[in-house]
Amino acid sequence: MVERYELIRSVQGLGSGPAEVITSDIWGLPEDMRPAPVVVVIDEVAELFLTATSADEKRRDQMVTQLIRLAQLGQAAAIYLEVCGQRFGAELGKGATALRA
Repeated sequence: MVERYELIRSVQGLGSGPAEVITSDIWGLPEDMRPAPVVVVIDEVAELFLTATSADEKRRDQMVTQLIRLAQLGQAAAIYLEVCGQRFGAELGKGATALRA
């Protein structure tokens, strides 16, 4: 994702050139420079969120935070999440419902 954002920034032309050459996502890049979209599939999200100890809860909280960040920022870089699960609610812990949204 970082590389994609750096590519967007390098092509933006901020401060030089007309406003129509400025883009905020990969879809505004010239076609020959545009990276292919990426879909990240997470099958059975509940297994990622299982916790047995407080150390597991800390790991889960960090993972959920990173997944939410990827979901929010990844769209401009054409990185999309498909998160699947039979149960996907508050019982999975902090952040699970935010990720679902």
